Amino acid sequence: MPSRLPRSAAPALAALAALTLGACEQWDFTGLSPGGGHLTSVAVGPMHGVVEVGDTLRMGAAGSVDGLLGLLFYDRLLDAAWSSRDSGTVRLVPVPPPPPTDSESVAQVLVRGVSPGLATVTATARGISGSATVRVIPPVARIEVRVTRDTVAVGDTLIVGAIGWDAEGGHIAGLPLQIELAGSIRALGFIGENTPVVAVAPGEGTITASFRGRVGEGRVVVRAAPRD
Repeated sequence: MPSRLPRSAAPALAALAALTLGACEQWDFTGLSPGGGHLTSVAVGPMHGVVEVGDTLRMGAAGSVDGLLGLLFYDRLLDAAWSSRDSGTVRLVPVPPPPPTDSESVAQVLVRGVSPGLATVTATARGISGSATVRVIPPVARIEVRVTRDTVAVGDTLIVGAIGWDAEGGHIAGLPLQIELAGSIRALGFIGENTPVVAVAPGEGTITASFRGRVGEGRVVVRAAPRD
């Protein structure tokens, strides 16, 4: 059963309610989402997106608002205008606004890669802007998984890594690969392009690296530790 507030708390609650209502009367909600006060900043994400030439990356923007409501709500920025000065690197493709039944989606845009390089994408609403950087890379032709040793004993450590290559055989540096380990090996830290792993049991360890449907695989044979 809920506890009752002591009578001594009533004046304080009344004062807080009066302050809140007074603030709401002073706010201008024109063009703002129901949960917003005055827009104070715009955040665009992902902050460091990667897209291949000819492919698209979906980006979004949301705003922070001031006042008490800013602690609980955000501005969806459905009136945001998208822009980029790097038209030789990316092309912006508008995304239709969400239907009225969708009360959560924020402003979005599709960024199409045109040529390799860096581009800045900006969302602007009510005079306030936010930006994020997009890196356009050549299409990924294949992903290669590398291991320092393909046969190890239980307890041994080795380095596994993965790199992407374009159709002309060029290395695509900094490709955000998703790497998964399975079987008889375990990561000793953060899983990235070069990951230290340890062999934990006899058998076979597998390494899978992927990026947007392209997959590379590697295997490690793990033998029992030699007896002294």
